[in-house]
This record gives sequence, C-alpha cells and structure tokens, in this order.
Amino acid sequence: MPSPARGEGTFTRTALVARGSS
Repeated sequence: MPSPARGEGTFTRTALVARGSS
C-alpha cells in the first residue's frame, strides 16, 4: 500500500510549504 503512504507524505509536505509561504 505505497499509494496512501506516499499521498499522505505529499499532503503533509504541501501543507508545510503552504504555511511557510503564507
């Protein structure tokens, strides 16, 4: 099940980047 695991990591990274940019 690498699909959900990878998606979760991407989502977390995106949220962190978005927060830093904001």
